[in-house]
Amino acid sequence: MVLVVSLSSCKTESNNQVSDCVDWCWEYYKQHPKGFTLNIRTCEEVKEGIVVSYKATQNNFGKEGLKASIIHALSHCGIIGGWFDQESNLYYFDSDTLFEETMLEQALEWARKNNQKSVFVLSTQETVTCQ
Repeated sequence: MVLVVSLSSCKTESNNQVSDCVDWCWEYYKQHPKGFTLNIRTCEEVKEGIVVSYKATQNNFGKEGLKASIIHALSHCGIIGGWFDQESNLYYFDSDTLFEETMLEQALEWARKNNQKSVFVLSTQETVTCQ
């Protein structure tokens, strides 16, 4: 399935554009049931870096959670992540920030400050637990 809606509608915070972005990201999520990371400003999948979620968008699920994460992301780093948690059987949506892959300690420190349990290294698809 090819997505027809352009993600370029995610570049600002107007209600219609946020709504279009939610719809686009929702369709993207359906095609990526295990997880995804998107830069909603450049309309591209993020494939490198260490992803860390903001505390402010923790526990966001469903379309309303996706919308809240998109609104947050538009005023922060512009990165949206989605991931399926097998323990809770819920699909989470987060506003994220990125660190270079050489900055693991800084990413883990930022994660701890944002009450995150782990960070995710995109290039290796590895979850690193905060200790």
